[in-house]
Amino acid sequence: MFSPEDKLLITALQAEARPFIRRLELKKQQLEPGLELYTGAGFALIVTGIGKVPAAIKTSRVLQLAEPAGVECIANLGICGCGDTQTPLGRLHLVNKIEEAATGRAFFPDMLVRHQLREAALVTVDQPRACGPDNSTCLYDMEAAGIFQAAASFLSLDRLHFFKVVSDYLSGAILPREEIESLMDSAADDVLVFLQGLPTPDTKTLLAKDDWILLQDFRATLRLTQSQFHQLKDMVISFRLAGGRGLSQRLSCASKAFSGPTTKVERGTALENLKNALGT
Repeated sequence: MFSPEDKLLITALQAEARPFIRRLELKKQQLEPGLELYTGAGFALIVTGIGKVPAAIKTSRVLQLAEPAGVECIANLGICGCGDTQTPLGRLHLVNKIEEAATGRAFFPDMLVRHQLREAALVTVDQPRACGPDNSTCLYDMEAAGIFQAAASFLSLDRLHFFKVVSDYLSGAILPREEIESLMDSAADDVLVFLQGLPTPDTKTLLAKDDWILLQDFRATLRLTQSQFHQLKDMVISFRLAGGRGLSQRLSCASKAFSGPTTKVERGTALENLKNALGT
């Protein structure tokens, strides 16, 4: 379903997705009841519906179905409100902080890539914010905090990107689909330039062929979840980048020592012991 270089795009609304579906020539496929995925060369896209809970659920569902090689990165794309009337409608921002209004928790994507986009903080609310202009440069949406928390269980934080286009000044008005699509269309090229310029994490080039096979065997033996497998890959890649030797033997020994764990605790123990063995 996914290939290692795939970038997963996530929108709440079909109107937000259309400019990307059209540009990337994505084709729809049904994964499960209620879960559709649009795919094309190097990209996949899901439409979650409005709200942080539906967004988190569909993000988790699609990532759980991903192949072991996983997804290169995730990009949440959508419109947002802004209290500052000096900020032009249609302006694109890359989010550097996400606050969940209901809990006060804050989440920070790792901003490791140089770029020319404007950055801004974002607040995820449970209901549309309709207080009118308040001179705040903060942005408001209803999905990002849910997507961040779901995706962070599968991918490292430097691979999570959130792009928001200002659509209103907290008026609470429901925008026509055509207007939403037009706003996203004006920002789509800049988003794609950013995403297509990201460095590709090629995990297989960091691992010998035999090591990669052992990695897959280790996953099967311990019955690792998708999230645990990403942890395992990160450990192994760190070990390789640090110049570690004897990876095949360490994986093989760890697999034999913890053969067949079936509980969450046993799998966690096996991963922790392997982490210690690799010195990561």
